[in-house]
Amino acid sequence: SLSAAGITVPDDFPARLLEQRKLGWKRAEETLVEQPFEDALAATLAQIGVASRDGVVPRAIEAYFRAGEPAWKPYPEALETLQALHARGLRVGVISNADDVGIVHRAVARHGFKSYLDPVWSSAEEPRWRKPDARIFLRVAETWGILPAQLAYVGDAVKYDVVGAHRAGMRAILVDRGENFAWQKTPD
Repeated sequence: SLSAAGITVPDDFPARLLEQRKLGWKRAEETLVEQPFEDALAATLAQIGVASRDGVVPRAIEAYFRAGEPAWKPYPEALETLQALHARGLRVGVISNADDVGIVHRAVARHGFKSYLDPVWSSAEEPRWRKPDARIFLRVAETWGILPAQLAYVGDAVKYDVVGAHRAGMRAILVDRGENFAWQKTPD
């Protein structure tokens, strides 16, 4: 994508980009404000003397994520579960800590979840609050016009989902599939 835009990058560009993302992830953890992938890419391009060009960064971001997105698979029961909850009249939304808005929305659409989820929010969207910041959870309650105590948040990470829901005054349901991803580690 960058080459197609006439941008030549050095061999160490992927390592530089990863380093910028890691700095962003660290800042996001410290501040609970998402540091978008777009900022990491723009900073990496600036390191090699490339000023942002109209449309180049968004196209490069989409190309970057699209390469890996086909590997993202929902759990086998996900769609059936959403359909059953919808049939019972329950509202379901998504809050995702993700450093790009598009990856969340494309995944929801690609897997047929869109008609069952409202809202669908990525932490990369303004105001860029990340879980476990209570404000992102409270935003759902406000959007739905429901008291936080009337909501249950379902997630797979104690650090983000359970802590954030509790901070907002919601119930939390932990789904533990034993996958043991880094973000699922229970904090001390």
